[in-house]
Amino acid sequence: MSSLMLFVGVVENREFALRTALESGLRLAVIDFATAPMMQLAHIQIPVDDLFDPEELQRAFDRLPERPDGVLTFYDELLEPTAVFAEKNGCVFMSPRAARISDVPVSGTCG
Repeated sequence: MSSLMLFVGVVENREFALRTALESGLRLAVIDFATAPMMQLAHIQIPVDDLFDPEELQRAFDRLPERPDGVLTFYDELLEPTAVFAEKNGCVFMSPRAARISDVPVSGTCG
């Protein structure tokens, strides 16, 4: 069985990423809005009404029929919940701490 890659929210201009994953032999799971056009490319489709509702997103994670081997999201707002899911399930992704830090608006300079 090929590896399963979970995409959490796919913006339309990221179709190339999904097609590349498919051409690489990965199976795809997508959690996204029910009307998302990229949903149709997925082997496992988990539609949601509100992708940015933490409770609904958690229910979508819970509906996955198997553990993915890796996860990816294209939304900054979904980095942390996706990272928490990945850590709990042993999936390849950034840590929740890295996700939290990367989602902080930058102001000023480093140093």
